[in-house]
Amino acid sequence: MAHLWRQHAKKWTPVALDDVPFVHGSTVGPFGRTWILLAARDATVAVNGAPVRTGMAALADRDEIRWADGERLFFAATAAPIAERLDAPAPDLRCPRCRSPFEPGAAVVRCPAAECGAIHHQSDELPCFAYAESCAVCPQSTALDAALRWSPEGL
Repeated sequence: MAHLWRQHAKKWTPVALDDVPFVHGSTVGPFGRTWILLAARDATVAVNGAPVRTGMAALADRDEIRWADGERLFFAATAAPIAERLDAPAPDLRCPRCRSPFEPGAAVVRCPAAECGAIHHQSDELPCFAYAESCAVCPQSTALDAALRWSPEGL
């Protein structure tokens, strides 16, 4: 799941977007969510150094958000992969690894890479996501026990 990195006492900690009122996500197309930063027009906020003059800005992985008071946040679009159940798959949706269709209730993993989002089977019978070292569509690691891939430490 996407999250923000916030610095507290010189240490960066992840913050769930459920706890952040100024970032909202909406599902768009096959690539998962698009995340939007909402700010009052009179607020002085910048994304990657560019002022947000319209009151909103689309966020991409590793974007820096800086408020007028000096608070600095980083947006992270990816996290560790999470296994879930696929309730009602589209009839033409197929696993990119085994090319088989998905049954309702199938155990799956959605690639956590922001630019990917490909859905793979992931069960004892069909371990498609974890079958190889990377996603069948992109170079995202398939380690199911992976921690958060990136943090702003050292910036």
